[in-house]
Amino acid sequence: MAGISNLRDLHLEKAIDVTTVPHQDAVSSPRVDERDNVTITTFVESDFFSVFKWNLHGKSTFPSHEQYLLFSVIKGDGALIGNGERYELQKGTHFIIPVGFGELELDGHCELIVSHT
Repeated sequence: MAGISNLRDLHLEKAIDVTTVPHQDAVSSPRVDERDNVTITTFVESDFFSVFKWNLHGKSTFPSHEQYLLFSVIKGDGALIGNGERYELQKGTHFIIPVGFGELELDGHCELIVSHT
C-alpha cells in the first residue's frame, strides 16, 4: 500500500476568517450610465473582474480596450462592425474581442452581458 507523503497544509484559521455562518448576502448597488445609444449597467467592477449589461438602442462606438472583452447577447439582435468587417449578432451569440482589436461599433437593438478582467 502506497503511503501518502505529500499532504498539504490545511489553513483552517484563514478559512474561518473568510467564512460567514449563517450566510449573509453581499450588498450590490448597480450603477447605470447612459452614453451614445447605450445604457450601461455596472453589476461588478473590481481590479480582478468586471461585469456589465449593455442595452443598445441604435449605433454606438467604443474605443480600443487594454483588456479582452467577453460578450454574450441575451436579447435582441444587431451587428458588430470592426476592422472593416461586419458581424451579425443575435440572441445566444457569444464572442471575445481581443486586446488590440481597435475601435468597435455596435448597431442594433439588443442587450449584452459584457465582462473583462
